[in-house]
Amino acid sequence: MYRSDLRRYVLPAVFFALSLALAVNTVLLIEQRQDTETKDQALHEIIEASARLDTIRLENQLMTLLKQPGTEKQASVKRALAVFLNELGTWHINPVLSSEPETDFIKSRLTEAKIRARKTQNLIADLDDPRSVEHALEAVNHIGVMVNQVRQMTSNRIAAVWQKSANDLKFRQNIQSSIIAALLATALVWIISLHRRVYSLGTEKIQAGSKAVEGDAQLRRDPATGLITQSELIGKVRELKSELTDKQEIHIVNLAIIIPWTGGGSENASIRDSILATVADRIQNLVSLNLKSGYCARATGNSFFVALVHEIGSEAAPFEFVHRLRRLIHQPIVVKTGSYPVTSIAGIAPFDPEERDPGVSFQNAELTVAEEIQTGRRHVGVYAPALRASSERRLGIEQALLQALDQEDCLPHFQPQFDLTNGKITGVEALARWYHPDLGWIAPAEIIPIAENNGLIIPLERKILETACAQVQLLPGELDLAVNLSVAHLLNDDVPTMVEDCLTASGFPASRLKLEIPAGNLPAAFDHVRDVLDDLRKLDVKLSLDNFGTPSATLSGVLQYQWDEVKIDTALTGISGDGQVGHELMSMALTSVRALGSRPLIEGIETIDQRDMLTSLGCQTGQGYLFGGPMAIDDLKALFFSGKPNITQLMI
Repeated sequence: MYRSDLRRYVLPAVFFALSLALAVNTVLLIEQRQDTETKDQALHEIIEASARLDTIRLENQLMTLLKQPGTEKQASVKRALAVFLNELGTWHINPVLSSEPETDFIKSRLTEAKIRARKTQNLIADLDDPRSVEHALEAVNHIGVMVNQVRQMTSNRIAAVWQKSANDLKFRQNIQSSIIAALLATALVWIISLHRRVYSLGTEKIQAGSKAVEGDAQLRRDPATGLITQSELIGKVRELKSELTDKQEIHIVNLAIIIPWTGGGSENASIRDSILATVADRIQNLVSLNLKSGYCARATGNSFFVALVHEIGSEAAPFEFVHRLRRLIHQPIVVKTGSYPVTSIAGIAPFDPEERDPGVSFQNAELTVAEEIQTGRRHVGVYAPALRASSERRLGIEQALLQALDQEDCLPHFQPQFDLTNGKITGVEALARWYHPDLGWIAPAEIIPIAENNGLIIPLERKILETACAQVQLLPGELDLAVNLSVAHLLNDDVPTMVEDCLTASGFPASRLKLEIPAGNLPAAFDHVRDVLDDLRKLDVKLSLDNFGTPSATLSGVLQYQWDEVKIDTALTGISGDGQVGHELMSMALTSVRALGSRPLIEGIETIDQRDMLTSLGCQTGQGYLFGGPMAIDDLKALFFSGKPNITQLMI
């Protein structure tokens, strides 16, 4: 950067600064040369004038007159005096000396000499008397001394002024030479720098061309697996499309590879790349051996695409190929750190030749995999048009969710929780509800996964918590408030600070707040959230484990932490009334929860028979549509705080 700045800015700035200095000094040099010439001319004028202003001739003639008197000699003296007086009268101080400090003294001496010279005319008028000649000679001699003094002082002073001007001229000439030398040196350095820059740009252009070629190769090939990229495969599918016969069709397969967690860091990333490279080799080998026309490519993340060409009417062909491919992939993969079991989820989508964009079929295959994951089947799925409608709905929800949070369209509804033995309402659970003008009512089951994926789960759950605390605070009595917190939120935000801020702002007592943590995703992330749970407990809030009894919520969720409450999920409540087996399963669940010191709360109570069975097992608190579904705070007040017995009390 420094050298680049030197070339681009410093050298040009120095060059132009020196050029400006050269121009200014040239003007000053011309002026100084003119000044020196003026003073040199003045010096020569003084020398010439001094030569004429001389009393020696007059003195010699007076001496001759003393020795040889005569009329002719007297006339010569008078003519010589007239010439001297004329020269003396025209002699003046040169303007060069007008500002010099000695000028006044020189002027006074010159004036005095002129006065004495005029007086000498009276003495020279009568030269018959030798004494008059002697007096005249003495006066002329004295005038000569004064004139010589003026002449000497003037000459010396002008010579000094000229010498100073000459020195200044020499100094300016030296400066001029230095500036010219510096300018030439800067120009030379600048030219060399520009030459190097041009050479460097040429080299960079060559290197850029090489990098462009390398980058193009990287765009075409995945460096980890050696397979072509997704964009390259789309181009291949365009070529296959143009070569299809009337009896052929194309299917796109998306394979999502599930690799056991190998940890973080560059070394473990290398392990994952090695595993994916082996998977890629297996896919490539099977495609090469079993397909006349087919390609495979690396997609994003741990997934791959395969384009299959087969005969129309052999609908089973893609399934047979995918099943063989999955059996091959699922064989353990051995790398330098050990053996890793790998599984996969596949999505098959038919390629529509009428579709202008081949990428749509690839998206359809990915949507199919996403559906397999969401539904929990996690095997091989086939694309159906309804999946795209579902995907577009999810996309619409995702795009509108941020605006809904800003406009406070996402607000809590409250489902009441009851004491099953006396029918009294003991608390409420706050659940996010959002009405979209185009999409209609959107339930938490849709909102929460989308919010977790796009990072909006944090502001969403904060909004629900702070609004619920404020609204429940207005209800009579001392109801508990249950609010859900996702594991993703616990992992990505300072939850204890958020909870404390909401409690402080609303004035809601911490002892009446229950935070419900879903059991499904908790075991894998528990080591990361244990400290957060401990900090929450220090605030005096209660911690509740949600969804216990679902297939994804194992008993380890209960065993990992000392929960204040465990919520028995609707799935277990629904089968608890189906004969003796369901009754026993609920009994086992309740026994496990109580043995660990937690209080059970039953979800999904929808019939009186379920309620009676649960009370017979000793269940005290529960919630469900038998008592009331999620409702707005005003409806909650009207139904349960109007002073009339509620439906639960009437059923007791």
